[in-house]
Amino acid sequence: MKKEVNKSQAIRDLQKKNPQLSISDIVAQLGKSGIVVTPSHVYQALKRVPGSKTKSKGKKRGPKPGPRAAKVSSGVPQDLLASMQQFVSSAGSVDRAIEILSVFK
Repeated sequence: MKKEVNKSQAIRDLQKKNPQLSISDIVAQLGKSGIVVTPSHVYQALKRVPGSKTKSKGKKRGPKPGPRAAKVSSGVPQDLLASMQQFVSSAGSVDRAIEILSVFK
């Protein structure tokens, strides 16, 4: 019965012994010793190892939430847009504001 090999640990051990090895070199050397790995597996195994070439840069943050900028239509005064925004806000949603305004049809 064949002994199970922890591929990630084998990758980390090889990289620790030879820190100058590239990803393709690591795949080739492990392949010679009978451990089949892919380059993506090597990247994942070395992602957080100090001194490796593939350090994680951390989580990227998206834009901060905040009020949406009102699109200004040509010919519509700013004070009217502000009043409309206040009306929609007090109605609770755009759909609810449309329901309220449908009375005026």
